[in-house]
Amino acid sequence: MFNFLADVAEKTKNSVVYIEIVARHPISRQSIPISNGSGFIVKSDGLILTNAHVISHHGRVIVKLYDGQEYEGIVESLDTESDLATVRIDAKDLPVLPLGQSSKLRAGEFVIAMGNPLTLSHTITAGVISSASRQGKDLGLHKKSDYIQTDAAVNVGNSGGPLVNLDCEAIGINTMKVTEGISFAIPSDRAVEFLQRTEKQKCSTNTNRKQKYLGITMLTLTPIVIRELQERNPEFPNVDHGVLVWRVMYNSPSYESGIKHGDVITAINGKEIHSASDIYNLLKSEDILSIHIIRRKKEFDVMVQLMYPVIN
Repeated sequence: MFNFLADVAEKTKNSVVYIEIVARHPISRQSIPISNGSGFIVKSDGLILTNAHVISHHGRVIVKLYDGQEYEGIVESLDTESDLATVRIDAKDLPVLPLGQSSKLRAGEFVIAMGNPLTLSHTITAGVISSASRQGKDLGLHKKSDYIQTDAAVNVGNSGGPLVNLDCEAIGINTMKVTEGISFAIPSDRAVEFLQRTEKQKCSTNTNRKQKYLGITMLTLTPIVIRELQERNPEFPNVDHGVLVWRVMYNSPSYESGIKHGDVITAINGKEIHSASDIYNLLKSEDILSIHIIRRKKEFDVMVQLMYPVIN
């Protein structure tokens, strides 16, 4: 009955890549993996689209293709606010996954989330579109944009991989899993805008280099989101504001300070935090943050020294 999903997967899987960030061990000097994610080929000459948080770590970018070939990647463009990035590898005639029009999506459509969760290459999960346009201001993911919500299983390592429709088009970029049955993807229309913009500004990366770096990806806890999380997880803290930390980048300021996935940030430097935008605004004016965290039933403060990201 669902062989059409297998057909879509078969036609598109060769365009999906595995991305690994490696660094040298300080003692042995051997290369060790510190992070991984997914991406997909958008131009046959070696241009790969992924999430910014996948390649924001300090280290070499290694890209593994469908046939097992490995290449060292160069970060060509990176936008931490929209969480999109491109990586270039020295390869030609690669299979391209076309970007569809996310504006035409409807709730209930079948989709396939493709990627490399938990380092398992070419893993495919199916689901439906729960909402074709969840407003960013409601979710706090990005104040100017909407997001695609799906129940397709998205796990660690799926980030940056494509969300594919039945026409074999990428209509989203898998970005985050909040809990079982609730995952979000960046609409392909926004990715198209990003690619067009960066094509015109290939030499301009100074803006990204000047942005202070906290090293987390977060979700604003709106009343809607809090209710959904509490319904699915009875142990979720009883809060009425804050942001949920859903990813902490290795070796980032937040990682070094002990912030973990699932922490809830309710205040910074004595000021209540009601949205991700509140934190982004503080990054512009502060160098050291005193962050109040709720972790399950514990509350405590951590100090975080901000830094600037290094783009390979």
